[in-house]
Amino acid sequence: MKKLYLALTLALVCLTANAQNYIFGLDELGLLGTWNVTGSFGTFNGQSRGAMQSVQFADGNYTKFTYLDGTETVDVFFKGYWVTVAKTDKYFLHLLPWNGNESIVNFRIKEFADGSMTLTTYDGNGTIMLAKDTSAGVNAARMDAPKGKAYGLNGTELPTPDAATGIVIRDGRKVVQ
Repeated sequence: MKKLYLALTLALVCLTANAQNYIFGLDELGLLGTWNVTGSFGTFNGQSRGAMQSVQFADGNYTKFTYLDGTETVDVFFKGYWVTVAKTDKYFLHLLPWNGNESIVNFRIKEFADGSMTLTTYDGNGTIMLAKDTSAGVNAARMDAPKGKAYGLNGTELPTPDAATGIVIRDGRKVVQ
């Protein structure tokens, strides 16, 4: 009887795992660079700015969404972005607007693997499918940072890197000390 319960439990876990899109280890650095829009549909807060063309994530600089409105290119800028993960292992992208009068824009990162990403709105009414633009090569990673130094999440150098606690950026990676 125990074997039957074990087999049913294992089958249920396998079915559940196949039905979900798991994302592991995604952080802000994984988004850096330009992502071309391969498809989008639905509504985004009831706004229409034309056909979305690309998204450019820049660490320490402005993030840019580019739209094609007729024959005119329109850029929408955000001050910054960050990624969070819920206890349910769902990842979310948060965009801080350029204008302080606007609210934070939030997406669920539904898929992220092999140079592609799918974002959905919180309400599920809009979807954006993106593919990483690899034509420019890797230009976001900095390999010239001095070894042994550590930085806080706000980018300031920590005076005593070994005594710091919490999340610290060391050798280009986020680590928990």
